[in-house]
Amino acid sequence: MATKIYIIHHQAEKYPVFANNVVTPILAGQVGERGVRVPLKDTEGRDCIRDEARQDLYSEFTALWWVWKNAEHKPDDIVGFMHYRSFLDLNNGQRPRNAFAFENRYGYTEEKIRKFMDGTDRVDHLGRKSGGNGVDILTSEPLLLPPNLFAQFDSCCPIVPLLFDKTKLYLSRDARFSGLAGYFDQHFYRNSIGFYKCLFIWKYSVFSQFCEFLFYILDSLFADTDVQTALSTLENIKGPDRAETQKRTKFRLFAFLGERLSSLFIAYSCLSGKVGLAPRVHYEKLSDLIKQVYPCVRDRHGREFKPLFRMFSHKHDTHIAVSDYNELDSLLAEGKEFHFEGLLGYCIGDKSKYGPETFIPEGLPERLPERFKRSYPTTKPLYRLKRDGSKTKYYYDTIVQPGQWSIKIGDIEYNYNNCKPDGVLGYVGASGYKRFESDNMYGMCMVYHGYFGYLCATEAEAKAIVKAMGGGEIAGLGSLYNIFFDQDMELM
Repeated sequence: MATKIYIIHHQAEKYPVFANNVVTPILAGQVGERGVRVPLKDTEGRDCIRDEARQDLYSEFTALWWVWKNAEHKPDDIVGFMHYRSFLDLNNGQRPRNAFAFENRYGYTEEKIRKFMDGTDRVDHLGRKSGGNGVDILTSEPLLLPPNLFAQFDSCCPIVPLLFDKTKLYLSRDARFSGLAGYFDQHFYRNSIGFYKCLFIWKYSVFSQFCEFLFYILDSLFADTDVQTALSTLENIKGPDRAETQKRTKFRLFAFLGERLSSLFIAYSCLSGKVGLAPRVHYEKLSDLIKQVYPCVRDRHGREFKPLFRMFSHKHDTHIAVSDYNELDSLLAEGKEFHFEGLLGYCIGDKSKYGPETFIPEGLPERLPERFKRSYPTTKPLYRLKRDGSKTKYYYDTIVQPGQWSIKIGDIEYNYNNCKPDGVLGYVGASGYKRFESDNMYGMCMVYHGYFGYLCATEAEAKAIVKAMGGGEIAGLGSLYNIFFDQDMELM
């Protein structure tokens, strides 16, 4: 029995891509500029939704289609779906001791997920405890949307009466969904409580039944002549949902309907005692997510540790390091070219804008041990630069060498003639921050040995450093694991 949590990403957003043996990021829709950072794409496989018209309508539900049609799960497997900034918190808001990793922060380990599903209380269609425990579906708390679910949907989206009439028609034509057809009016016209946020953890056999229902309806509507005629009268306004445009755009319209159909399926499943709830965590800003997953901490000696993050620009093919939460939001603002790519490590020192005074692996030599250099002669230091007369710190990889502070990236010239080396942060391969050889992801491996950190361009280099240093721990992109937090740490 396998357990897998899929986190759905879109090419337009800039949020971190978390992954471990349970958590798998998946890109929904077109790759675009930023989608290359997500290795699993729902447009690649034997049975995918590739046409842009359906992608624009179905939005994140194309990822569910991909898992249903391509992932080859078994009936007793557990599959879950979260969004890039919304998650079910299986720790019920409590931070476990080793929470300095995404999978621990929200309880996304196989043992925790199965234990939660086996022990959680069952609820009725209104979200109230109904007796007994052990469920096949976990979702977030229902929402109150008066006066009823149909009226609420109709108030914010176009052609809703037509979509509902056609949905009821297609349900009545297929005996597989007679129960859902009979429950349709009760749920949408005589009820104001819905399960809408589309954060789920399912037993796969139930998830498969849900997909049979959901995509039967969505595909039937997409092929319906009356629906296509109505869609042709609407604009296709892409981008974030906005109240002023939502009634005149068809973009994501079937995804909004899919949320309602998900609510119908879950509420109907409550009648047979299959559903349980978990708290929902949602982040409006990236810095809010980062503060939760990678918080500032203080050790027993009173030293303050701050996370140092890596930001990447595809346009300029370059990285910068940032340790200030507000600077994250500034770099991620509309029109900026950077997105968040991962965690470099933890720092101690002041709270200057571009980074602290002292990085944890301070005092690293500019040369690795000779036995390592013989195997990887191109590995070079990652330097910290300091501008004369300023406390501001800059962090660069091997595109900047000592004494050569003027560089050109694309059409833009960066001049650091007033800077000088201010220490070595770690080491990268001569290729810089390029792709991992093993999993085709942008980023770096990090090897921790005591308080020393080596930054490597490939997993092979990371393993070689562990061997050369006589031990150490490899931490992958976006996850701290234990690193040096074997001592007692408290949140700041």
